[in-house]
Amino acid sequence: MNRTEPSEETSSENIQVHALLTMEEARQQLRISRWSLNKLVQRHQLATIRIGRRRLVPVNAVNDLIEQLRVEAST
Repeated sequence: MNRTEPSEETSSENIQVHALLTMEEARQQLRISRWSLNKLVQRHQLATIRIGRRRLVPVNAVNDLIEQLRVEAST
């Protein structure tokens, strides 16, 4: 059985996998230190979620932070 298109289930799984970043991935994407990332989280400037013992960062939270910082820089 040869498929040329991924099934809907596979596509939605890929979206969900990339919707959340580990703290390390978020840090790398923002190009900041662990300390700076932790400060952003503590100050509620970067939204995170907990799943079990893991703290994950939604991709849209990273994008929102970047946009917020861009606006602050332009004022």
